[in-house]
Amino acid sequence: MCCDKAISGIQCDNQECDYSIEVPTFRFKEFVNRPCPKCGWVLLTNSDMIAWNIIEAATESNLNLRSDNDKEENVILRSNGSGDIIIEEDVE
Repeated sequence: MCCDKAISGIQCDNQECDYSIEVPTFRFKEFVNRPCPKCGWVLLTNSDMIAWNIIEAATESNLNLRSDNDKEENVILRSNGSGDIIIEEDVE
């Protein structure tokens, strides 16, 4: 496999809310359009679920997602409700 993935849980997109829950990716669909129990925002939009399905398919099908320099890098993938996936460098 080209990539190791460690997707763990759902976090509320409301910047003023700290709600998060550890959920395996195969259960993400249960949280689509579900309101956050703490603030009421939608926990996972349909657009974000589609984006995560694409990422899941890409990693499962061994697509080469490495950068041009072929260096292994750890990244954090975040969604924000828009369907866009934000890629951040993992500094840990």
